[in-house]
Amino acid sequence: MDFRAMDLNALNSKDFLYLDPPYLLGCASYNENGGWSVGDELDLLRFLERTSYKGIRFALSNVLEHKGAGHDLLLEWCKAQKWHIHPLKHSYANSSYQAKHKTPSQEVLVTNYVL
Repeated sequence: MDFRAMDLNALNSKDFLYLDPPYLLGCASYNENGGWSVGDELDLLRFLERTSYKGIRFALSNVLEHKGAGHDLLLEWCKAQKWHIHPLKHSYANSSYQAKHKTPSQEVLVTNYVL
């Protein structure tokens, strides 16, 4: 479901949210032609901030680097909120055989708690 449709008042500190949104740096059918924008990303980060403020734990899948571009917005937001960035040590280099750009992406799991 779209995170914007969630009622945070229905959750408490015993709940856990896992979010796997479209990646702002990626290019797939969900974000072509403005399908996932900087505005959507900011909405998501503000939602996570409210979630964290309510004491609800979350984990967010995302990328900090993709095809040579850095996700500075996410990185700076995580630093400001003191969220934890956990690099994922998996390679998906062969998963998209049609991709011409073979620079590895840096996938991460962002949490508002210590693993």
